[in-house]
Amino acid sequence: MSDSIKGIDEQLQALNEQYRKRLERTLDELEQSALQLSEGILTEELSEPLFQKLHKLAGSAGSFGYTQVSQHAHALHAILGQWRQTGLADVDALQLGSFASGLMGLRQYFDLRTCESSIQAVASDSPSSEHKHSIWVVEDDHEMRVYLQQQLEAYGYDVTPFESLADAEAACEVQPPHLLLLDILFPDESRNATETLLQKSPLTHLGCPLIFISAYDEFHSRIRAARLGAEGYFVKPLDMVRLVNRIDHLIDKQMMSPERILIVEDDQLLASHYQLVLQQAGMIAEVLDNPVQIIDTLSSFKPDLILMDVYMPDFSGPELAGLVRQYDHWASLSIVYLSAESDLTRQVEAMRNRADDFIMKPVSDQQLVSAVRVRVARSRELNNLIMRDSLTGLLRHVMIKDAAASALARAQRYQSSVCFAMLDIDHFKNINDSFGHACGDMVISSIALLLKQRLRQTDIIGRYGGEEFLVVLPDCTPDAAVELVNSLRVAFSELPFSSNGRTFHVTFSAGLSCYDSSAEQSIEVLLEQADRMLYQAKSAGRNRVCINATE
Repeated sequence: MSDSIKGIDEQLQALNEQYRKRLERTLDELEQSALQLSEGILTEELSEPLFQKLHKLAGSAGSFGYTQVSQHAHALHAILGQWRQTGLADVDALQLGSFASGLMGLRQYFDLRTCESSIQAVASDSPSSEHKHSIWVVEDDHEMRVYLQQQLEAYGYDVTPFESLADAEAACEVQPPHLLLLDILFPDESRNATETLLQKSPLTHLGCPLIFISAYDEFHSRIRAARLGAEGYFVKPLDMVRLVNRIDHLIDKQMMSPERILIVEDDQLLASHYQLVLQQAGMIAEVLDNPVQIIDTLSSFKPDLILMDVYMPDFSGPELAGLVRQYDHWASLSIVYLSAESDLTRQVEAMRNRADDFIMKPVSDQQLVSAVRVRVARSRELNNLIMRDSLTGLLRHVMIKDAAASALARAQRYQSSVCFAMLDIDHFKNINDSFGHACGDMVISSIALLLKQRLRQTDIIGRYGGEEFLVVLPDCTPDAAVELVNSLRVAFSELPFSSNGRTFHVTFSAGLSCYDSSAEQSIEVLLEQADRMLYQAKSAGRNRVCINATE
């Protein structure tokens, strides 16, 4: 166990001990209230703090393993809530006596704490994103195996080919890949045997995405692939652009940055528990102590999701959610309410108030992690649809311009370097005219994939126009930028494209501009310089890079 994981476990144990002591105090206070109720006294002054104590207890006890305390507190909270709605004066002595007995009876469940299985901790030694992503190709056809290796390596992947399952299985023990590409669905007579073989194979238990390629496109073959956990199924002859797009998407999901969660919860022990549980699952979680600072915290922490209690002493969850939604930048931020509220009508009403989901307390650690992961994944997908071009998956025009402006501001602030590259596909109209718009789309998708695979994680890429792209290169000198874009230009020119039996190659031209700290330059000036250099590259014969670093 790593030191960081061990540290989280120790913190969780310390929190459990703190909560146990707090629970003992709360039960003492509830017993005092029960004595007053047994005397036939129920006033607004007594019911309000009692209602709040039961609400907090119902929501928190289950998360710390006191499941039966939570369940019975829920029931008592609902009864008291109903009395408060219909009128406390209508509650008779018999009802009060029964309720007081229920409060006294909570003590008997104190020693019945259950321990749920802990969340599997996530190690922090994931491979560097600067390294090539590895793909294993299992294909018994030599020519297809070579073809797949050449095509995937052209997009920047590290490809290891295997002729058989046995060869790949032997390599499993050394270093598993980021993705597995298998062509082993055989004709009808051997399919059942193949499925059985794969179910027992260590290859299907590597924890990496699995894609099948096959000559068979029918229901039973696809079902067999689904049973084995395949996340893709491609039929020969292969559409390489679609295949690489899927590979790229699956690996991107693996390499995504940890989920960032902001917790707004007035119960500090419970908030700390949620924080540690999410951290143990590999997320980055922060607790907001002062709701007044919520907008400043959003700007500095930039969460993917807010976990927010509905009922808090000074500000309710819906009130804070309404404040957040007043800001355009946070209008699409996912907000999930956490509450011990069991009344469905009130849950729906809370959902109407600017939230995306409602989780009822107590929530188990596993349920909390799963709910957060699902919601963040969905939120990221939706944001991608909003921000990114549907054909290429790159940032749209407005988004890439904003990103370029932010990169320039950062370079000006820290006196660092940044370069901007405008890329345009050469003779693109001729490609559309000769091979059709579908082929033109394939060329655009291919250059987008090449850029995503060959550039650094810190570089930013966007589709600036139809066949024009903008690349932002932070912390990159002019010489390094020219070398990098030239290497991309050469790699793209070597990609073979085919349509209607004809094979052809495509090139692009590029113009570069670089920030000069000795001159005052706006993003508009720098982009105009890059565009002018692109025009110069086109005029000089295309398939070249021109730069203006200090105009």
